[in-house]
Amino acid sequence: MHKDDITPILDTHEDTDHVFLNEKNEATFLCKNCGNGVTRDLSRLLHTQAAIRVKCKCKCGNVFRVLVERRRNCRKIVNLLGMCHYLSDSGQPQKRLIKVLDISPTGLQFSINDMPRFNVGDKVFADFRLDDRNYTEIKVKGAIKRMRSKKVGLEFISIERPKVLTLYLSN
Repeated sequence: MHKDDITPILDTHEDTDHVFLNEKNEATFLCKNCGNGVTRDLSRLLHTQAAIRVKCKCKCGNVFRVLVERRRNCRKIVNLLGMCHYLSDSGQPQKRLIKVLDISPTGLQFSINDMPRFNVGDKVFADFRLDDRNYTEIKVKGAIKRMRSKKVGLEFISIERPKVLTLYLSN
């Protein structure tokens, strides 16, 4: 692939692959057709808030589209039930049923049936069972990073059984 062959596009396609930026804001693009790859600095594209989609043309002639993920870690889409434990405004322990929607090595996203009664920055505990062979119980402590309606983003502070979670995410 040549530098000039990686150009931003605005359309979306179902067959789009994902690539992740490294600490230098570079992404590696791999051709599924021939296995050739190239790493490019994408700093110039990071100023936009919109999704970054690029079209790549390999020297073998294959053209493919890639969605550039700004996040540092891959997330796994899941559908797991669990509980969220937190303190109310009056300091009383509360718990709510949650559905874990996705997990990454650094956090998770969950939905809650009623409007959350906590705020961005609050510390909460969550526990849930993986859908692995052993239905492994995972307990995490985290900080609320974002809230959109009934969807909540949680950044991990600590994880019980981190090796099990890492293995789960790699499958």
